[in-house]
Amino acid sequence: MLSEAQISSSILSLTAALGCFFLLKVFFRAMQKKSSADEAVSRVKLDSHNNRCLHSVKYYLFLGVVFLLPPLFLLEFASRDLIPGLNNSHASLLQFGYAIICGFFLHLFYTRLINTKQKYKWLSLSLALIVGTGVFFNNLNLDIYFKAWEKQNHFWKLFMTRFPSLPEKATLMMDVRNPDFYDSSDLDNAYDLELYLNLLYAKSAAPEKFRCYKVYTMEEFHSDNTKYGITRLKDPRFERVTHFGKEVLDPQEFIFVYFQKNEFLVNYEILEKHSDVPYKMWVNNGFPLLPQATFYPLREKIKGLK
Repeated sequence: MLSEAQISSSILSLTAALGCFFLLKVFFRAMQKKSSADEAVSRVKLDSHNNRCLHSVKYYLFLGVVFLLPPLFLLEFASRDLIPGLNNSHASLLQFGYAIICGFFLHLFYTRLINTKQKYKWLSLSLALIVGTGVFFNNLNLDIYFKAWEKQNHFWKLFMTRFPSLPEKATLMMDVRNPDFYDSSDLDNAYDLELYLNLLYAKSAAPEKFRCYKVYTMEEFHSDNTKYGITRLKDPRFERVTHFGKEVLDPQEFIFVYFQKNEFLVNYEILEKHSDVPYKMWVNNGFPLLPQATFYPLREKIKGLK
């Protein structure tokens, strides 16, 4: 992931860190002009204050753990793997607990550092490092999402080239992966694939006519294979539950789309080059017959694909 950072992100983070360091250095130098007597008195008061704060701040560590528990229970209920750095947007609910726990350890670090002779120097370095790191990773996140957006647009442009139109009703199984950015099985969130497909090929802007096409993703395939095993997947028809309710899918009617490392394949083209795909027992058709292309009014809603 770090290799995806733009040079501008590194320059901005370094500039922010250096600027913060020198500003703090000037600020702390002004504070050091106090008399040594005042400093001795304030040190005694500070030690007493720190001891009291350390005793009371322990409760915040407990509070941070309490804030972590409900999201962890929800993730466990949703059968999400509980691992550090969980690659899932739902794990953002854990940030409240993480923030409180990190605050506790930062306070602990501060109370130990404030009693050292080089406290101002170390405080300047520490705060500059935090600011610089924060700026870098915030910009790195933007860089990664921008490159992912470019790759997604590239995929859909290839898709529209291969499919100027689509049959009146169709279900597509999409094996479209982007392992350069995500450890997930699909190019982006699995549910976005169906949304984009219907936006691109909707013949009417009427909401009731929007969902003409369904997508069965590799994420769903792997999940079904884990739950039911490959014997269940060999069934001619199977049922799945979506936000629209229960629906029955027939793999014999699927249009299979494979995209990885800029290789775009459809139906039997997949087996000709990748005979080991896990869904090979379903692929038995050539390229589908397509109707005449028409006007698609919702394409303008997708930025970069006009």
